[in-house]
Amino acid sequence: MPKSKRRQKLTGIEAFVAVKECLIHILTVQTRLRSLNQDYKWSNLFGDYGEMLAIKKYGLDPAPVNTVNHDARTPTNETVQIKTCRSTKSIGFRGDADLLLVSKLQETGNIEQIYYGPFCCVKAASRRSERDNKYIIEITKLKQLAVQVEQRPEPINPIG
Repeated sequence: MPKSKRRQKLTGIEAFVAVKECLIHILTVQTRLRSLNQDYKWSNLFGDYGEMLAIKKYGLDPAPVNTVNHDARTPTNETVQIKTCRSTKSIGFRGDADLLLVSKLQETGNIEQIYYGPFCCVKAASRRSERDNKYIIEITKLKQLAVQVEQRPEPINPIG
């Protein structure tokens, strides 16, 4: 059996052309996503997808476009800020809401809940970045907080 070939690292113009082809593909996908769901700009692919999926999965009502501080409301009218991460070690957020829902996007396209509980608890445990004008909390700290703070009920829809 022949050994599998290792991918050679592209350099120079080959690397530029390959990166450009990938970028063109991403832009094409964004255009297609906008045609499928115009509620999102799809400029933040993971964030927009995670928000869309979380709203369906948890039975939330999406906030009107350009709403500040929250992305959705619960059936009991609590405001929810939704964050989705992929491989980052921390999340950043601004403003206030009643609840914070943080999910991790998996390779399968599904989301895994990291935290779904009171926003104020996360804000109190976060550090403030004056430079970026936002609060930041590490995912590991958020997971620890999820164990200490009462989490919201499980999703109502078995999607993603």
